[in-house]
This record gives sequence, C-alpha cells and structure tokens, in this order.
Amino acid sequence: MVLSTQELEWGHENNMNNDQNKFNDFNNPDVEVKLTKDDFQFMQMDEKIHDVKFETKPTTFFKDALKRFAKNKSSVTAGVIIGILITMSIVVPIASQSNINQSYPEFRYLPPRWPGMDGINGLNGTKNYSDILLNMADPENPVPAPDIDTGTTYFYDDAIVSEVKATPAYYSTPNAYGFEGTVVLRTDKRDKDASLISPLVMLSIYNDYEFTLTFDEKNLEFDTLPSYAIYLDVAYISGDPYTEILVKDFSNTEADLIEYTMTNVSDLLETNRPVAVQFVPAFDARFRIVLETTPVEINSGRYSALFMNSFTGTSSDEDDTSLVDSGVVWTSGNELLLRDKVLTATNRWRLFSPVIDQVTGETLYSGAKTVVDVKVFLGSFVYNEYIEVFGNRVQRIGKTAFETKYMNPSNPRVSYDFNVGVDSFQILDDTVEVVRVVQQYTRTIAGKTVIELDIEVSLYKFYGFSEMPYYLFGTNQRGHDFFKVLFSGLNTSLILGLTVAAINIFIGIVWGAISGYYGGTIDLVMERFTEILSGVPSIVVFTLTILTLGNSFGVFVMAMILTGWIGVAARTRSQFYRYKRREYVMASRTLGASDARIIFRHILPNSVGPLITSGVLMIPGIIFTEASISYLNLGLQGLPSFGVAMSEVQGAIHTDSYLILAAAIIVSMIMVSFNLFGNGLRDAFNPSLKGVE
Repeated sequence: MVLSTQELEWGHENNMNNDQNKFNDFNNPDVEVKLTKDDFQFMQMDEKIHDVKFETKPTTFFKDALKRFAKNKSSVTAGVIIGILITMSIVVPIASQSNINQSYPEFRYLPPRWPGMDGINGLNGTKNYSDILLNMADPENPVPAPDIDTGTTYFYDDAIVSEVKATPAYYSTPNAYGFEGTVVLRTDKRDKDASLISPLVMLSIYNDYEFTLTFDEKNLEFDTLPSYAIYLDVAYISGDPYTEILVKDFSNTEADLIEYTMTNVSDLLETNRPVAVQFVPAFDARFRIVLETTPVEINSGRYSALFMNSFTGTSSDEDDTSLVDSGVVWTSGNELLLRDKVLTATNRWRLFSPVIDQVTGETLYSGAKTVVDVKVFLGSFVYNEYIEVFGNRVQRIGKTAFETKYMNPSNPRVSYDFNVGVDSFQILDDTVEVVRVVQQYTRTIAGKTVIELDIEVSLYKFYGFSEMPYYLFGTNQRGHDFFKVLFSGLNTSLILGLTVAAINIFIGIVWGAISGYYGGTIDLVMERFTEILSGVPSIVVFTLTILTLGNSFGVFVMAMILTGWIGVAARTRSQFYRYKRREYVMASRTLGASDARIIFRHILPNSVGPLITSGVLMIPGIIFTEASISYLNLGLQGLPSFGVAMSEVQGAIHTDSYLILAAAIIVSMIMVSFNLFGNGLRDAFNPSLKGVE
C-alpha cells in the first residue's frame, strides 16, 4: 500500500523523534515499511464533521434596501428631520390658538419670544434701537422724544429695559429737541449782498441798550474773511421810509468776527433824529445785518457766508420786556430758525430779499438763511416690544361704561363704590383686564355732573390671553403668529409638492419607459415632442397658466405638471437604454416574457434608484417654484402657502430680518434633508449594491 504524505499525521513531537528511523525508511524506496494503527493519531476525536447551517436569513430586495438605508446615518437623520417638519406642518396649525385669518395691527412685527429665554436678546421679545432722538429736558433721565408735530410717544418708559445711552449728533435743520446751532447767512449772487433783518422793537431814548452779536470760529477759516455791516433802521414818523443808521461799516478785523458789541444805541436814536421830527421818547426800530458779496475773481467757486451764534441784548430798564417779546434777541441758531415755523414774517428775523430799487428796477439784495451744527442727542437702548403691546396702560372710562362692562349684576367682574373712591376697588374675576383704579374725576359738563375713572388695564388680558404670549418666530405685518403662518403654509406646500411629484413621476416613468424600451421611430417622435415642450421656459408656462386660469390649488398643480414630468421621462429613458440590452433581459425575452413583464419586473426595478432621487428632490423644487411665483404676486389664493408667507415679509428684510431668517432656516432644512434623504434612497435601491455591507 502506498500513502501520500498528506494522508499521514504524526502526533506528538516526541513520537516523531522516536520514529525518525521509520520515517527515513519510509522515504527510502528500497526499504519495505510496515505501518500499524499505533503509527496514527486522530486530531478530531470529539468533533463531528458536517455541513454548517447558514447564519443569515433569506431576505427580499426591499428589506435589503431598508437595511442598507438604515446604515446611512446622514440619510436617516435627514429622514427624521423631514418627518418632524411634516408632523409640525400638521400639528402646529391645529394646536396653535393664534388666529391667522384676522389682522391684528397692534401685534405687527413683534420680535421672537421663546419660553425660558428672557435673558437672551433676540429670543426674549426685545429689539435694540439706536439713533433715536432724545428729549434731554432732564439730562439725568433722557427719554425718547415724542413726535414734534403730534406729540405722540412711540416708546413707553416701562418698555425700555436697559440704560438709555445718549450720543451727541449735529443736524443742519432746526429741531425742537436740539440745542445751540449756528445761523448761516449766505449770498447767492456774485454782485448782490445778502441782508438779514430783525423784527420791529420799541426802543426808548431814556434806556441804555447793549446788543452783542457773536460769531462762530468758522468765519476765520476762510482765505478771504467775510465782510459785514450792521444798520439800525428807525421809523421816526409812522408810515414814512425808515431812517438808516450805520452802526458798523464793512471794514472789520478778526476780532469783529468773534464778537461785536453795540453800545449807546439810545444816543444813536437821538443823534440821528431828523430836525423836522418832534421829540418822541420811543421809536420802532429794526436791526439789519448786511453781508457783502465776494467777486468771482477774488474768491472763485464759493459764495460769501457769515456764521452767527447769537444776538443778545439788555436794557437798563429791568422791567422792559420788549427785547424778548419782540423776538429781536436769540441765543442760538436752532432757536432762531424754530421761530420761522410759528411766527409770521413780520415777527421773525427774515431775509431782506429780494429788494427791488424803485428807480432802476435792480435787485439790491439776494441771499439765503440756513442753520448748521444744531446739537441733538441720539439714544440707543433695548426695548421690550411685548411690554409695549401687552403691558399695563392707563385708560379713561366713564362711569356708565365702567358699570356696564365690569359691574354687570348678572356677572360682576369687579367691585367698586363710586362714593368711596379708588380704595373700594376689588377684583372678582381673575380674567378681568382691569388691574386697579388709578383716579376718579368728577366734572360738570353743561350743568350735568359727570364721573370718569382712570383705570390701569392689562392689555394681554384685554386681548384675551391668559398670559403674555410667546411668538417663536415673531409676527408679520398683519400681526399673525409667523410660526403658525409658516407651518400652515408648509402644510399646503408639502401637499402641493407631493401631489405634483407623484403625478410627474407617474407620467415621466410611463413616457420614458415607452420611449426608451421601444426606441426607433416611437422614440424619435416622443423625443421631438418633449424637446418642443422643454424649449418653453417653465416660469413662462407657470405665469401664463395662472394668469389665464387663476391661482387656485388645482391650477397650480396643472401648471407644474405641464412640463414637470420631462426630467423624469429623460432619466427613465436613459436608464432603459442602459439596461434593455443586458443578458438577463435577453434571457427573459427568449423565455417568452411579455414587454410589460420585462419593463416592470426586470428593467424598472434596476432603474428605480436615480428615479427615486429625482422624485424626492422634486418636492423641495416644487416648493421653491411656488415661492418664486409668489414673489411675483401670483401665489396661491384662499390657502396659506410657504411661498406666500415668505413673499409677504420680503419688504421687512432690512428692519425685521428675523422673519426671513426663520423662513430661510426652514427652507434650508427642507432642501438639505430631502437631498440627503434622496441620496440615501438612491444607494439603498441600487440593485448592484444588494448584499453589500
């Protein structure tokens, strides 16, 4: 018997050493070797040798696809986010008590307010305001200035939740809350002087007057110093032309452009009185400041300007108030130009322009009066918009209205004794908006006694809230809860997207399958048809369809499926061209499989990966398309939609950007999530990856 070396097993190493001679004899063909059972040793004495059972279980294509999809963490996360958004689009419109079918102007553009976020700016209902004009009547407690014309206060003190920081600024217009300021007298002709005249003032020759005109240092910054003169025009005889008295001529020094003081004014009045005029102790007079124009050749490119800070005057008679009453004196440019808004032309400093010479017809004076460097204070502070809208406010109400509204015998909400007064007020219903009675008034109108109350009202209770509300995304221009508006619109947009995507996928698969499977003339005709449709821009198709048929939900669906299926059809066609020549397809045809079986059982399952991806990505694309149409004011009517919600707040992108930011975050989540989810489905349903871990 001849044995191969593979059939021999030597046991223990010691036994091998002991049998070394036998082994040598065995390799020697000239020596006959006799083997016994003791020369062999079994290695698997305690084991049975048999076929091993499969550890895996049989599975289907769908189960295998789900298994692979579950291992893609990013796709699973995206699927969870999509599920959350879809759930919220269903739950939020139902759970939220906010009414988005009625406008609330009082609530418009409220910032986001989240529970438990009172210390975080941007999420606690506050806004940062800057460059707000301040009323500095009390410098230790500056407050936002009311409207100059109406006196309306736009900011409530109790809603300012931070220190008001005041920063000086300078205006070139007069301001009711401004200080200081410099009057600028300018010439606007190269050959005409400018003249500024004061209101008429009664001056007595028995009083000593002193007038001081102060200037701004800007006058000294010019290469050519401005030249001015001062005249005193006196009406010695009522109705006659003014007698012109020169107080200061045009020759001036730098000192004259810092301050100029006029004394002995009463002596000038008496000295220049015409002889024919009888003695009168007081005369109407006015001051006239004349700015000399500068020729072009001396100062090219700039008109003359004179900067004046104040015109003050005193009288030796302490009881004489004529200087102040007439308005001839002023302490700042802001004060002077503010008078122009409330005084008539004869009671304010005005331009002596234009004055026409009665003989020659020539314009004697021409100029302009403005103000610069009006000092104001602009404030910056943090403002709680919710306290303004839903906080406590004092309102006045009559006795009858108070009794009818709050003390109805069938359902009294408060208790109040008009004979006792405010101390008798008691709250009987915790939901009543009246917090307290501030004051009671008794007046007599047309012989009838009228009682009125100032009551402090909690506005959030007045509007029907049990507590100050929270708006997670703030409110839009209609006062609607933007959180509910977005998710109500997202609900409609998702339904629109799913509906349009399903129809487009169905049409595209059928069209592309027929075109790709049969090819030839059928494919040629069908491709020319799709090329004609795809040559028309989608936005044109949408716009014309909506303008023609309206912008209802059904019209939107029809507009989006007119050309929306073309992309799916093209992908399906390319996949059928890819797989229809494969061996397993040829084998099926050889075995007599019908065209329908080959299409739906052999080719289409292998093509489903890219088709699923395109179908999933079609949904956010439809939402974006609807949003784009809405930006053209052609959005859905009668239904809330995501696009309409975004288009309505686009005008507030600079002032209340949190609205667009909230919508943009949701849009981004939709796009990214659907993209990752679609990619995961594509890989999961790829037949070539079946069984791959």
